[in-house]
Amino acid sequence: MGWSDLIWRWSPRVKPTVVGVAASIAEAIIQSTNLLRTRLTEEGFAWTDPAGADTDECLLECTILQWFLRDVVVSGWFGTQTEAIRHALAGRILIDLRRSGLRAEGLADFDRRYRERFREYSDALNVSSSLQSFGGAGLAADLGR
Repeated sequence: MGWSDLIWRWSPRVKPTVVGVAASIAEAIIQSTNLLRTRLTEEGFAWTDPAGADTDECLLECTILQWFLRDVVVSGWFGTQTEAIRHALAGRILIDLRRSGLRAEGLADFDRRYRERFREYSDALNVSSSLQSFGGAGLAADLGR
């Protein structure tokens, strides 16, 4: 189930709110982050870097990556509501990271960090239409490679 399915599962007569849209997108980000981390383990990341695979750092970077991918879509779909959704989503992501067990120290520079990563990811997407360059600038670099 994609995040758009989560948004539209309400009755067609009910207009989704900014908070409702942000909650649905946050739920999808959590699901994809979990899938990404599972995939990293299956692909051998946990084997090649066992200390880094199950860290707060890895969780945070995977979440920011999944969030960025959703943000690209949000920026094109929601017009005048985009900034309100982004703001609500940032709050939801922060809450969900805390609920997942991420320590407060890991979130100390959360705003700066996600904005910096978004800028890096945007630059990588602007350079090439290939997601390969995006991936190269993304998760591997963020995890200290």
